[in-house]
Amino acid sequence: MRRHSLWSWCGGLLGVVVALAAFAPASWLASSIGMASQGRVLLQEPRGTVWTGSAQLVLAGGDGSSGATRLPSRMNWDISPQWWGVTVLLSAPCCTPATPVQMTALLDDVLEGGALAWTLRSSELALPASMLVGLGAPWNTLQLAGDLRFSTDRLAGQWTASGGVSGVSGQALLQANHMTTALSTLHPLGSYKLSTAGKALRLETNGEAALVLNGTGNIEQGRIAFLGEATAAKGREEALSNLLHMMGQWQLNNDGRMSSILKI
Repeated sequence: MRRHSLWSWCGGLLGVVVALAAFAPASWLASSIGMASQGRVLLQEPRGTVWTGSAQLVLAGGDGSSGATRLPSRMNWDISPQWWGVTVLLSAPCCTPATPVQMTALLDDVLEGGALAWTLRSSELALPASMLVGLGAPWNTLQLAGDLRFSTDRLAGQWTASGGVSGVSGQALLQANHMTTALSTLHPLGSYKLSTAGKALRLETNGEAALVLNGTGNIEQGRIAFLGEATAAKGREEALSNLLHMMGQWQLNNDGRMSSILKI
């Protein structure tokens, strides 16, 4: 009888634990993400559970910040646990025009401290550039406007707490179309694209633009090394003077045009 009673209690306790895990409210996930991002990424008005739910995504500057921006529509998520990892599906009517964004994260080398191996399935994400204002400096000063489109093709890599991102493979493309800023009266400044092929980075200006951006870089040992240049198109030097001074080290080229060195 005692043994039977003990097993009954253990079974009941296990059932409670499983029920709590399966039906954990979405507010638990919102609280965890808020703390992990130090208040920069917020899930407001959460509904559903940790595993399947929705919320209003808000980007904020963290503690002491007065500004915040909201995604134009609610974001939905579906989290599926796997052995030593999870698969996450994210979708929003405003911003995932084709299919949900799918990311898989698996913990490798568990006995040796662990490295997070991640894969981002081929997907597309569209966002208004004004969303970046909510992240605080320097975005709240630039006050960018325009359309951002992010797409990937078999993008994968590893992440560790000590080494950051490494072993990147696949391709990614960020397109910034019809960009404007509060620091210039020229509208638009131009359209640009930042692409990655494995560890290599490339910044290009897409078509004619008042502000010309170009540069190359790479991702090594968890860090980004990038060197580029921002140049005012001929006849646009005076209108872009303040912006170029803020973007980087200012210089005057041999042809008389102003430019700034962009270095990370």
